[in-house]
Amino acid sequence: MVENKIDLIELFTKIYEKRKFIIIFVSFFTTVSFIYSYTRTPIYEANAVVKFGNYFKYEEKIIKIITMDNKNEISKQINSNNIIDSFTINNTELIDKIKFTYLNKNLGNGKISYIRKNNRVKEYYHIKAQSLSPQDALDTIKIMITNINEELKNEENSLLNRKKNRNKILKNEISLVKDKITSLNRTIEMIKNKNSKHDIIAEYNFSLLMEKYYNSKIELNKLEENKMIIDKELIELSDRNIKLINKIKINNNPIKPNKFKIILMTIISSLFLSLLLLPLLNIIQSRNSK
Repeated sequence: MVENKIDLIELFTKIYEKRKFIIIFVSFFTTVSFIYSYTRTPIYEANAVVKFGNYFKYEEKIIKIITMDNKNEISKQINSNNIIDSFTINNTELIDKIKFTYLNKNLGNGKISYIRKNNRVKEYYHIKAQSLSPQDALDTIKIMITNINEELKNEENSLLNRKKNRNKILKNEISLVKDKITSLNRTIEMIKNKNSKHDIIAEYNFSLLMEKYYNSKIELNKLEENKMIIDKELIELSDRNIKLINKIKINNNPIKPNKFKIILMTIISSLFLSLLLLPLLNIIQSRNSK
């Protein structure tokens, strides 16, 4: 314990003796870091939370009708209404494409520095942009969103067009079936009013009309169900744009250089380095004294 105390006292004595060297050494590097941090061009940052639209991949499958004609199987393609379009929402490809095109690349007067999923909401993405001014950083995010939305708008969307055409056809078919049901209903009511229960032909016609009426109702339900599915798909396929979830936030204080951090780290590191150099300094001084 005594030896340790003596060593510590001796160590602190030597440090105190070399205090001028330590102060000059630390002051020099602190001044350099101060000049560096205050002369370096400041970098500002803007950040935003966005929601990407529904980007999809799909496969076209053509249905084939098999008919019997003269005891021979004949396979023929049917019209575009019988094309099955199976698609799945897949934003991963879009995100990868955006990262490849924009991440860490110059855009306007700034660059996109960060594109990642939001930790709280999976559908949201966090985007950051850096520039020499807060406004330029904000504009960089706006430019990226505008460019992507324009690209998606101009991108060929044959699946969406087919769905729209199919939706129009379904509307017409539903209208025709409704008219048919209305007409059948009137005819049925007229037969009921004639009160021809004992007329066998009238009863037969009435049963045929009722069968047509119920079949038309079933057909109408199926058409309306199909239209509901198409309507839902159209909403998904049309929602492709990037949307801002909240206002783009800008930081009026530069994120780079971090002056306080640079100066503090310089003081600590230069102080540590000066203490490491003390033994070498003592050796040099002892040789010079001889």
